[in-house]
Amino acid sequence: MYQDFSQRAQMIEDLSQIPCSNNHYNTRIEYISKNIQKGTKELLCSKCIENFNNPPSNLIFIQEIIERIEDEKQQCYIQTENATHHFIQDIERLILRLKDFQTQIHQQIENLIWVCKTWIENLNLYKSQKLKYRLLDEIENLDNLQLFQEELRQQSLTFDVYEINKINENNIEKIYLGIEKMNSKVKECSAFQVMANDIIKNVNNFEYFQSKKMKTNSQKLVSDKIEDQLCNALAFNSDESLLATAADKNIKIWKFQEGKLMENVGNLQEHSDQVVCLVFHPKEVALLISGSKDGLLKLWRQTSLNKWGSVESFRINLSYPISMVLNPNQNQLIVGCFDGSIKINPCNLDQKKPNEQQRLDKHTKPVYSISLNSKCNQFVSSSSDKQIIIWEKNDAQAWDCKYVVDKSINDICYRVSYFGDDTIVFQQKRNGQINFLKLHNNKFQERKQLMLTVNHQDPEVECFFPIIYNSKNQILVIKHFQHVYIIKQNKQQYQIISQPIDCQNPYNYGTLTKDGKFLVIWEYVTKKFKVYELQY
Repeated sequence: MYQDFSQRAQMIEDLSQIPCSNNHYNTRIEYISKNIQKGTKELLCSKCIENFNNPPSNLIFIQEIIERIEDEKQQCYIQTENATHHFIQDIERLILRLKDFQTQIHQQIENLIWVCKTWIENLNLYKSQKLKYRLLDEIENLDNLQLFQEELRQQSLTFDVYEINKINENNIEKIYLGIEKMNSKVKECSAFQVMANDIIKNVNNFEYFQSKKMKTNSQKLVSDKIEDQLCNALAFNSDESLLATAADKNIKIWKFQEGKLMENVGNLQEHSDQVVCLVFHPKEVALLISGSKDGLLKLWRQTSLNKWGSVESFRINLSYPISMVLNPNQNQLIVGCFDGSIKINPCNLDQKKPNEQQRLDKHTKPVYSISLNSKCNQFVSSSSDKQIIIWEKNDAQAWDCKYVVDKSINDICYRVSYFGDDTIVFQQKRNGQINFLKLHNNKFQERKQLMLTVNHQDPEVECFFPIIYNSKNQILVIKHFQHVYIIKQNKQQYQIISQPIDCQNPYNYGTLTKDGKFLVIWEYVTKKFKVYELQY
């Protein structure tokens, strides 16, 4: 914990200029007395005391009150000091690196140094304001201070997080602009962007603002099972008793119990190419939908204890599915295809000849990811065309493009997911940045200050293993390259809450139980399913 003992709390007013409760002239406040009947506090000078026949028994020296107030202010300041100290250290390190590069691009570097120093000045100015107080205001709050001290300090810390975020947000934009100018001239300047990202990354880590670590989760490997065939997709049924896994062009059904893949209770073998999408119907325990590179969607139903059969098939004309969600409210499959189209297909077994209900063609390249909101009246899609699109139902209950999200990041979005209905998370291809969109004025808008940067910056290789949002525990499971991360919201911040799972290779695929307890991952390197128990 860092503490700057050179800074002390200071009263804004001049004590000699504050009048007593009786407005005596040319006197100095010496005592405070609480008027129980009126519920107020009285400031008393020596003349006030002389006028009492019997001086009140609850007199408190003003200097004692001032010391109590200043001690509390000092404690809040220490919190603020700790919250800003790390940022200032990181920014100062950035300044040193910039100075080393100064001889090559002198003017651009000088501009960035000025911005950084202004940033520090803003943080220091904010710190110094924490030590200033108005005596009269603080006296009125004395009772609250005694009764709700911890709560008031936590409120002060929460306010610090908000204010520091505003300062950082205002200044990081200037940093990014200067770095972009340098990148156009010198490739080595990308190192500065990494440093700037590291600074802003810590804004989203609430632990950075606390001397006491918040609780994080951990994961424990509880079981594994060998599987030699490529597994691009996994899905649990509604009661989590069964796990469906792709096995190249086939599908295996496993009995799942207490974090273990038990016996294989089904082998489905009607696809002719790799199975890349699997989803169980959320209301029917034994109804499975699969999507394959052979261009077929298939509905499978359990017909007996260890036997499954295909009951319906849909053909994706001239393309194949690569992302898929099920709208349980209307028994609709929403399918993202390699040709850039989104197909809306019925999932109704009472319909003898199910046909494509609707085709959406706003995207121009493969639709890598689709996510449906909790009300099932809106979904978001991301594509190789670098667009993120919001879709909603029209009056005729058909899906329409509501709008294309306006974002500054010109990169392929491999994965996208709702994080609650007012937040969308999307993942870039070229690096480990995890970006956030927030609902504002009925539109999702980019919030750069919430961006998370993972430690491993390798480009992502493919879209399978979609983001998993678990509403019960308010977490996201998100894969980037060879690592799997768990993200959680804490107040208005988002953070990676445990060490990432290292799968040793970018080709790994997984799913999560509905209660968020077990995470199952198939690893290409080990050719194993690994089951992790997540502990919160």
